[in-house]
Amino acid sequence: MRKIFFMLFISCAASVQSYGQTPSPETIVRSVFKQMEHLRKVSFMYTINAEFPNDKIEQLKGEARFDNDHMLMFNDSKHQTVIYNDNWYYKADHSRHIISVINLDKRGKKQEDQMSNNVFGNGFMNTYIDSTVLRYARIKNCKNKGDSMDIQLAFPANMTLKTIHLVFDLKRQLPISFSMGLYYPWLGREPKLKGKGTTYEISYYDYNYSFDYKNYTVDHYFRVSAGKVAALKFDKYKLVTQL
Repeated sequence: MRKIFFMLFISCAASVQSYGQTPSPETIVRSVFKQMEHLRKVSFMYTINAEFPNDKIEQLKGEARFDNDHMLMFNDSKHQTVIYNDNWYYKADHSRHIISVINLDKRGKKQEDQMSNNVFGNGFMNTYIDSTVLRYARIKNCKNKGDSMDIQLAFPANMTLKTIHLVFDLKRQLPISFSMGLYYPWLGREPKLKGKGTTYEISYYDYNYSFDYKNYTVDHYFRVSAGKVAALKFDKYKLVTQL
């Protein structure tokens, strides 16, 4: 499931109403997705439905919050709670009951700048939109529905990303919903699984600009005193630290 969490960086925004003439669907799609690169603060809920080659089905629900100006990334689900800022990386693994706390100030300047740009400068999202979405997408639907734009995209059969469906609020310049379909073919040797794969349906919804980043900082989860970390939540978990 780790690959999926990077997809959480793909969340978005853009007004198309300022054109003097009716723009083409390609122009509308590019405009919407390009402005999504500049969204600096957003919260949303997500649901990941996975169907595996052995027909097992799993579902994961969670919430995520990003505030680039305050350098905060927060992701919470039944499997893990993750907080990333410019100083700390915190992860509470709810399956293994392990808390990891890493002091990011120990990174080199080059590595620090690169990670800050990728996470808080929308580097991951910009690269993904430019190199994948806008490069390979085939527009299946692009309709203006009053104050919203409904965009449906499909991708080549040889790609992992299969579909994207975005409903975008033109007035708020914020997604209403954003969903993706992905498929990973099975690469193992079991004959009974030949030709099968894992399908992910990922949905993001309940987008909002308004939240107080102070409610989601590491200060609520741990403190450091005399060079030691003390957990403020999940205090029965094993602590693994890099200070």
